[in-house]
Amino acid sequence: MPLYVVTMSNVAHGWYYPPRAFLFEAPDVAAARLQAQEADDMAEIHSVRLAAPGEFDG
Repeated sequence: MPLYVVTMSNVAHGWYYPPRAFLFEAPDVAAARLQAQEADDMAEIHSVRLAAPGEFDG
């Protein structure tokens, strides 16, 4: 299943959390966006993109 990079920010408890990238494994962009929204329902999603091959290899 493809790996997607979702960039999102959040305002919680009076604090602003700047945009950060999170990884989600999903069949398509819409599913990755949905997973991100379910993981943090208060987050603002800025972008969703397919991770480049080898981008996150340790």
